[in-house]
Amino acid sequence: MITYFERLKKLEEFGLTEYQARVYLALLEFDVATASQIPSASKVPRTKIYGIMRQLHDKGMVQIIPETPLKYRAVPFGQFLKKNIKDMREKADELETNIEDISKDFTLGHKKPEKQGKFEVLYGRRNVRDRLAKLYSSAKKEILSIGTSNSPARIVNTTLWYIEDKKKEGVAVRYAFPVNLGNKEKVEKIAKYAEIRHIDRNPPMHFVVVDMKECMLIHRVPDDPDPVRGEDVAIWTDDEAIVNAMDEIAHSFLNGGIGYSSFNALGPIMGTIGTWVESIGINLDDVLKTLGKDIGEQISGLLKSTNKTALLKEIKEFWKKNNLGEIRVEQRKPLIITMENYMNCRESPQIAKSLCTFVKSSMEIIVKSRLNAECNVKKMSCPDQGRTFCRLEIDIKK
Repeated sequence: MITYFERLKKLEEFGLTEYQARVYLALLEFDVATASQIPSASKVPRTKIYGIMRQLHDKGMVQIIPETPLKYRAVPFGQFLKKNIKDMREKADELETNIEDISKDFTLGHKKPEKQGKFEVLYGRRNVRDRLAKLYSSAKKEILSIGTSNSPARIVNTTLWYIEDKKKEGVAVRYAFPVNLGNKEKVEKIAKYAEIRHIDRNPPMHFVVVDMKECMLIHRVPDDPDPVRGEDVAIWTDDEAIVNAMDEIAHSFLNGGIGYSSFNALGPIMGTIGTWVESIGINLDDVLKTLGKDIGEQISGLLKSTNKTALLKEIKEFWKKNNLGEIRVEQRKPLIITMENYMNCRESPQIAKSLCTFVKSSMEIIVKSRLNAECNVKKMSCPDQGRTFCRLEIDIKK
């Protein structure tokens, strides 16, 4: 004969839980039973009996007799099976008839899962430099790069040859960074192979986007021109969302910048101010004096000489190299110099008068910083007086 545990297993195969199967088998031992008679016969906790009876009744395996107390009777298993077979056949016929309509409700979606990009984290300027070179090499259409005022020096020393090759391959290379007197020479070298836009602020980090497929975000530590030494940190990724975001940011910098071909680190700025002064007649002496000090400090940092003779020579060379005019020492005691063609200021006497404040202020700061001496610059003659040059007396107090 079939054992109790074999009967239990067969009931579980028809979808009953172990407790449901135990209660049903216990009911088969009685004609009619109350709930209190089942726990000891089924080995099911008393607290679960009423719930299980309702579940078996829902399955069509138990009849509930509405007496007090409630009584229960097991439905013969054969009767239960016949009813289930009939229900399953009807369900099968219904499914077969409506299979197409039902399938449409559960059609496989065509949405592709978002692709998660790869990431690399790099430490140290050498490692960042090498990964950046690899990024440049992969470019097929476009390189967008946003950097700081020290970026041109690093570019010239580490990636200029890549840019040259990419230009030959037809890759568009576009840079945006602050252009000033300190990096002007490096910028001119880069401009042979790339489009350069001047921006008026240093971005918080250097970043590069290539072909809208991959990008690098670089934190320069420190932000200096050294191409080798530095504790830089960088992240490379081809994650589509991040690359698209960085591409958009890069274009905002580029579109907001000034084309380098029409930008001069000093002359056009003063020309713009001068034109404004000439057109609306505002006296900007105080503004130009402050601006002259700022520019003087920048120029001073680019010079090396610490004695008067060498400094005058270096200033003359600097002025000539940067198209700021020609300086000539007219007299040494007291020191008198003349400047010709200084930013073409003689074309407008009104502009020339205002620019004298600028040049006096900048020259005082240069001499004071390099010679560590007090300096006073006095205008002796100027294009605003009908001259063809600007003459300055420089009083250096040791």
